[in-house]
Amino acid sequence: MRAAGANPYTYVLQNSDFTLKLALKVTHNAFPEIFVEFRSQFLRRFSCKHAYVFIKEWIVEWAEISSDIVSRADLAVDVSGFPNIEIENIVSRTRKRKEHLEIEPIKQAEYYSYGSKQTGYVFGGGSLMQRIYNKSAEVSNTPKEWLNVQ
Repeated sequence: MRAAGANPYTYVLQNSDFTLKLALKVTHNAFPEIFVEFRSQFLRRFSCKHAYVFIKEWIVEWAEISSDIVSRADLAVDVSGFPNIEIENIVSRTRKRKEHLEIEPIKQAEYYSYGSKQTGYVFGGGSLMQRIYNKSAEVSNTPKEWLNVQ
């Protein structure tokens, strides 16, 4: 359990598999009273459906669930190698784009690098966003023993 909550949540329980936030005060549907965020390693080990059922069965042992919804899902796709992306080849419904660099070919996107090596891009924002990044580079800086990345 974290030493302090995160407004509007009084308690935050966190481990390497998930974060569970509990609100003691009802906010009239502004925020759910129980909020669960699954970690990648948990979803990879159990699958989405089984992770959801596992947590829900645990919660109903100590709380009554009147309704539940999935508010966000991130799609992950593995590809071999890191793509060299040209901004004019990106098709997106999002109107929001960030100007992070003024260097060609990146005109309206966030561009990340480590030294001279490209490590990632972000297109859009908010509820409609796309991240493309080099997971191998991330794993070298943030070890994830559960993920077999070469």
